[in-house]
Amino acid sequence: MSHLKNRIIVTSLLASIVLVSTQTVGIGNIQTNVPWKAGHASAFEFPYVIIYGGAEDSTETMSTQSKGSTGLWIWDIRNGSWYNPTTQVQGGGTMLPQVYFKATNLPSQGQIAALVSNTTGGLATGVLQKLDINSWSWSFPTTSMCVTNPKYIYVYCY
Repeated sequence: MSHLKNRIIVTSLLASIVLVSTQTVGIGNIQTNVPWKAGHASAFEFPYVIIYGGAEDSTETMSTQSKGSTGLWIWDIRNGSWYNPTTQVQGGGTMLPQVYFKATNLPSQGQIAALVSNTTGGLATGVLQKLDINSWSWSFPTTSMCVTNPKYIYVYCY
């Protein structure tokens, strides 16, 4: 009887390990119904290919005004699966629907930036959006530039 009890515990443990391996912490469950996208931004930040925004209506063409989205989809290269993470937006900011724009990864590990420059509905442009994949949160860094001159020991921001 003891042998059977140990076998059930090991089997249960293996089943738990299999269940855990189908999820990646922070980005939710594997998705199989991924929408069609065009005009989106993408960036690679190991281990993810990050797809953000873009048109999701396959009937739109380049000659019509494409409607952007704020959709975020993640392709995990480790297991070849799609995810649609739930993100937080810092500081009460608003995610602006985008189409035909660019994103890039940042030198700080686990972050990408997208320049919101082609919004749907004529909203404000020139906003920088930063996604931190360590916390799955969006923030809006300022676009002010600072110049440091070590010879005269000053910092000038504009």
